[in-house]
Amino acid sequence: MTRDTAVDSSSASLNSLFDFKLCNNARSSLNSTTTCTYSEYRGSTICDDRVISGDMCRELSLHMGNFSSASLIALAPTVDMDVSIRRISIKLIAAIHSLDFEYIGNEIDDFLVTRPWWYVLKEPYNWNQNSHLNRAIVLDRVHHWFEKELRLLSNRQYRTSANCAKAPLNVGRSDIIHPGWFPVLSFYTNAQGHIPFSVFSIYVSYQNDPNDSPAFITGSDCPTILNKWECGFLKTTNCSLPKLLTDCRGSDCVRALPQAVSTTVLFDSASRDGNVVLPGSPEHKALKAMASEPIPQSEELKQWLNSSDLFPRPTEKKYLRPFKDSVPWSGFLAAGAFPFMRFIFRPNAFYRSHIARLLDRFFQSSSNELFHRSDRCVAAHVRRGDRIINPQKENVANMTEYCYKHRHDIGE
Repeated sequence: MTRDTAVDSSSASLNSLFDFKLCNNARSSLNSTTTCTYSEYRGSTICDDRVISGDMCRELSLHMGNFSSASLIALAPTVDMDVSIRRISIKLIAAIHSLDFEYIGNEIDDFLVTRPWWYVLKEPYNWNQNSHLNRAIVLDRVHHWFEKELRLLSNRQYRTSANCAKAPLNVGRSDIIHPGWFPVLSFYTNAQGHIPFSVFSIYVSYQNDPNDSPAFITGSDCPTILNKWECGFLKTTNCSLPKLLTDCRGSDCVRALPQAVSTTVLFDSASRDGNVVLPGSPEHKALKAMASEPIPQSEELKQWLNSSDLFPRPTEKKYLRPFKDSVPWSGFLAAGAFPFMRFIFRPNAFYRSHIARLLDRFFQSSSNELFHRSDRCVAAHVRRGDRIINPQKENVANMTEYCYKHRHDIGE
């Protein structure tokens, strides 16, 4: 991308970016730069201590009357291909009363859903009364080490309808109640590797009742959506889900489908007509053989893979202390699972706004004895359900629903 040809210079500009997190070319709040060191310990956290100069680390600044995914791409058509652009900063210049924040949130989702290498740093919310904050959208690019994996995932997950129908589909159905978020995501990571080039999706419901309330959301938050995962998170695929899954009715019918591996159910097609495939069956063996073949790459992905040599991976893999430098690349969670977890665990506009409001209320309600007003760093540990016991010594499946119903009770 160049300033003259890629964007309108009257509404956009490219500037050098100096940022500790995105380019390791500035000092952090700890007044230091990343240094990869080694010591004996199990596990691995990948470390990249290269410093990226300002001319190779840039920020795209835009002024827009309103935001839409299409208008962003029209203004900056090479924003995905130019890997030197690590941040997109957008200032909304329309009158604040004319901005539809729900629409903007949905348009941000539309931009992000097939681009997991971008994520939201700042965005406007309809509950936020600060007009200055409600004019800013900031999108950051993931660390360059993980962008390739995320692009390959996007190519695998978002396909043409014809390719969807030919592809096996692995569906996770867990409600995250127990054993919790991280183990369930680990199960899913293991499952998607079981048939490497299959489509992976998540479908959370008990009996396809719009009022189903899983642990992470309440049914009334999205009464028209049966798949409650999509109440809070971006769609993991554009492929259709089998009607055996989406059209069943009856108590716990979704989870009654037979398990293939690590809590997931396997279908022979990522389409409405997909049928369940049982582990060890001839169909299962055939799917594993077929899905071991790489899927066709989109032209955009091919172009990016051929041109994205700005951040080549070091030949020597390094790991951040306290992890050992000799850990094999494919043998540990941080190396193999992090991109996949990041991909499926992307909150949508509704959930991002909901979380941001909870944190804002937490901060505003905290007394000055605990926090100075200048502190903008908040740590919140949120648990929802898996180890909650009510006064009757019964397990509470949905902590939010329980608290709402008993909000007037003292001591509960």
